[in-house]
Parts: sequence; structure tokens; C-alpha cells
Amino acid sequence: MPHAFPLVLLLQAGAAAPVVINEFAYDDSGVDDREYIELYNRTALPVDISGWVVDCGDPTVCAGVCGGAPACLAANNNADFAIPGAPGSATTVLAAGDYYVIGTAIVPGVDQVFAPGAAGIIENSEEWISLVDPLGAIVDTVSYETNLNEACFPLATRAEGPGIHGNQTMTDLLAPAFARLSWSRVSDGFDTDNNGRDFAQMPASPGASNDLASILLYAADFDAAVVGVEPAEWGGSFVNPHVIDPTLVDANNPNAIAASPQGGNALIFWDPTGGGNAGLLVSQSTDRVDLECYVYLDAAAHAASAIAQFESWTIGAQGTSDSFGNHPDPGGLLAANGITGLASPNTGIGWTYVHHTTIPGVTTGVLYLVDYNDGGTDNILLGSIPITAGGNDGWQRLRLRVNGSRVDGWFGGPLGTTEGVHIAGTASQPGPGTTYFQYRELVSVNATTRPLTVDAVRVEAAEAGVDFVTPPSHCFGSGGCAPSIGWSGGAASVTAPGPFSVDLARANSPSTAVLLIGVVNTGLFPLDLGLLFPPASGPCYLLQDFPILVTLASAGGGPCAGTSTVGFGSLAGATVGGTIYVQYGVIDPVTPLGFPIVMSDGLAVTLQP
Repeated sequence: MPHAFPLVLLLQAGAAAPVVINEFAYDDSGVDDREYIELYNRTALPVDISGWVVDCGDPTVCAGVCGGAPACLAANNNADFAIPGAPGSATTVLAAGDYYVIGTAIVPGVDQVFAPGAAGIIENSEEWISLVDPLGAIVDTVSYETNLNEACFPLATRAEGPGIHGNQTMTDLLAPAFARLSWSRVSDGFDTDNNGRDFAQMPASPGASNDLASILLYAADFDAAVVGVEPAEWGGSFVNPHVIDPTLVDANNPNAIAASPQGGNALIFWDPTGGGNAGLLVSQSTDRVDLECYVYLDAAAHAASAIAQFESWTIGAQGTSDSFGNHPDPGGLLAANGITGLASPNTGIGWTYVHHTTIPGVTTGVLYLVDYNDGGTDNILLGSIPITAGGNDGWQRLRLRVNGSRVDGWFGGPLGTTEGVHIAGTASQPGPGTTYFQYRELVSVNATTRPLTVDAVRVEAAEAGVDFVTPPSHCFGSGGCAPSIGWSGGAASVTAPGPFSVDLARANSPSTAVLLIGVVNTGLFPLDLGLLFPPASGPCYLLQDFPILVTLASAGGGPCAGTSTVGFGSLAGATVGGTIYVQYGVIDPVTPLGFPIVMSDGLAVTLQP
């Protein structure tokens, strides 16, 4: 809330905005009586905002003429809001870290009411909100629903970056909750001067912090939950995700499918009234996420219909979708089949599945790994996997690991491993965002709908400076085991107290494991050991140069069930910014490779301060 001070710092427009538009909602599921704009003082000093104007606008009155006349845009038909007081009078002063809310009367924490009984004041499509100081300088600005591409829209001056591409409707809730999701900065005051990277669909919190507590590590198989429950860790734009028994049809599950390989209950992301739904894991925004689950991929034809039918879903990180989960189309499949009006709302990095059936019944399913960056149609396709009925559809393991700019995705293979189809890439605009979901459908019969359905979900923070190093192909030992390495020691910091540890999984057991610690991948590395020790029936790669060897015994029982862990007391004395490479070798006398050592994949550990 604003406070008055006898002496204040009068801050005006600058490269780093002292006060930002922190959160807003312009449409809701009722009569638009919950609209608001929240300002936030992100400095350590009070700021006099007396006489500042929250300027809301659109180019409607230009009627497509534009003509380059500023007066045309200035005469728009949207309401503006002058903050009371004269500059320097200390009438309206925003304390350090405080909020100022302009909105309808029922908005929690509202400081300045639009007008008694007002509703529908902020317009709903392709608009801007600008914070303007008494000298007419724009301090901060955001544009939304820029997917509509009005030719007169002044993106260059009324948006930071491309604006927010997606569409929003905030769902009304009864007391004590106010509403579901609004457009919020991913944390209070976070500002990269790119609206598409700075805002996400997050729990509405007018007059209070956008910052969420971290709940990572999050792990759930939903078996202990009652069917029909909405897990508190997830939030949806229209409908929160529900726990279902996937083998039974009910109000939250449109058709029966098999249980996942984990068995028991599952979680579904679906609005039974139709259309789309999107939301998030209610946890602190981050740029480092390792997300894994079983997910159901339906590649069967939709029911016969006079219209083309399609569904899309996304599991993403470092970003958001919009309220409606509007269809993404990263590979152009929908556009190539004549589908129009695609809002392309996703941002960040995501696994996206598109399932399309033509009027004659020809069905195509494709799973994509996509860099959605700041939204819109300029997404970057990192890789794709065709999904075929009776082939690789049904329940599959899906993993997404985004660690700053490093992106790794795995499809298929066992949980907790780097097996399966691997797609790697680089995020073009890395930054913090939510772990989010999106689902939307246009189908004629719900019985052939398969909303996003997951099980055995695990979301944890990917460790800073720790990246997988995948050999050209996996080594296989006896029993078809393919050893896999993992880091379980926390942040790779030279000042952290430790202990640190490296884990081996998927090894033949019992056997002896040898940890290799190397410095730089140079020269002949990676080296195919199969070329050195014939006769080998498959390749097996050494990833490191000049390794230090540490021998330890593995534990566990049975093929592919062996586990090993080696610990480090401290990383003190190591060079910050230096990189080491870590890999396991497993002694396996009956390996089919022709020599008794099988190598795991590797880790590249760049030491942090």
C-alpha cells in the first residue's frame, strides 16, 4: 500500500524502471468486475508517483488507417488513470518494495478504484498499458494479445519486445480466494524489457507478492489421493488438474485407457466444458528444471466428423501458456491442414504433442521439442518424433531438462535415466519461468479426446553447472543393461559445504564400478573402446581425457538394478569456472562387447563460485 513521507526520492523514467507494471487482469469469467493493474516499486527507496498516469490504449479509432499520426493513437477509446497528487507533493508515495493497485472495488488491496460500480473498464484484445510520468515519459509498458496483429498497433513504443502474444480470461472464484490466474511478472519486479519473457500465467495476487515458494523436489504418483481431488500443487486457468483412475470414465476422464507402467491413479489436465486449459506447478519460477513423467500419447483416429479435428498439449519450463491453452503449431502441421487463428501463446521450452485427424480420417501425431522463446510464431524446432498407433503411442516416459541455456529431452526409456530418444539444443532466450502445461482440443466426440494425462511426475531443480554428456551411442552390458550416471550432490559450488555425490544406475549387479574423473575432452575423445578391444558387437565410448580412477563396489541385485554412489567431502580448492568430466565404468565379465568394461554416459561439471 502507498505511504506518505515528508521527504521522498522523486524518480523519473530511466533505463531501469523504478516502478513497473507488476501484474494485471483485463478480463474475467464473469462481468469483468475483477479487473486491476498492480504497480510495484522495485527500488530500495520510496518513489513519488503523484501525477503519474496509467495509460491504457488501443488503435481502434485509427480504423486501420494509421497514417503515422500520433494523435490517432492518442485519441484511443480506452480509459486512463491519473494517480492522485501533484509531482513532489508526496500525496501518493510508493514505499520501497510496495504495491499500488488500481482496479474495481472488489479487488483485494485496491488503492484506487476505477469508478463506483465500474466493470469492463480495461479492454480485452490487443491493448497496451503504459506507466507514464508527469513529463510524458514512458516508465514501463506492456502490450497483450499481440497475436491479433492490428496493423496500427504501436509495438515499437507500447510494448517491450513483442508484447504478450497469448490471450487471457481470469476465472472468478468465491471467497476466500479471489480468482485463479492473472498475468504476473515471474517474480516481483523482474524486468528484462521483454514482455513475453517477463510475464506468466500465475496465481492472482493483487496487492501482494507474485513470488512463490519453491516446492522442488516435487514427486507424485497420485495413488494415495482420492479420485476427483485437485492437487494443491497445481493451478489451472479454468479448471485445476484432477486425479483420475485412468481405467474408468467419469466427469474428469472422457474415456478409459490403461494404467501407466507405474500403475494406479494419474493426473489429467482438462476442462470438461471444452476448449482449452492451461496452468502451472505452483512453485517458484526458475530457469533450471528437470521434469520427468509418464505421459499418454493417443495416435488413434478421432471419430468420423464433418470437420477436421485436433488436439495439442504441452509440458514446458522457463515460460508459460495462456488461459485458453491456444493451439501451438511448432511444426506447421495444423496450418498445413488449413487451420487458422492459431495464437501461438507458449513461451520458454516445451515438449508439445499435436494430434490431427482430417475429414477423411487420416491421422497424424507428432511430438516436438520446441524453443518457444518469447512466444509467437518464431519458435525454434529442436527436434520431432512421429507417433504411430500401435507403435510408440500409449504410455511413454518423457523427460525435459532445462538448465539455463542447455536443453535436453528424452522420449522413452526407463524413469531416472538418459536412455531413449535424446534431443538436445540451446535455449535462445533462457530465463526464469514457470513449469507449465497446456491442453486444447477441437473434437466432435469426447470419447475420442485424450487430454494431457500424466503419472509418476517428478520435478526437481537441475543443478547449476551440471550437464549431461551423451556418448554417440550407449554401451550395453550383460542383460542389456545400459549404465546411466547422475549428480546428486547439490550445487557444484567451491564454497558449498558438501558432501557431493555421483550416482550410477542401470548397471548389472553385483559388480565393481570404477569412477573416472577427467579434465578436457580433447584429441581422440570420445574414444570408441570397441575399436580397441575386438571383437566387439557394439560401440562403447570413453568420454574423458587423462582420467583419475576411483574404484568402488556397486550394490543391488539382478541385472540393471545395480546402484553405486561415490561421495566427495568438499570441492574447496577447485578453480571456479573450471570443468571436470565424470563417467563410470562397470566391470562386467560377460558383456557382449568382447571386453569386460561397460561405460556409462557422462557429466560435465562446471564449478560454481
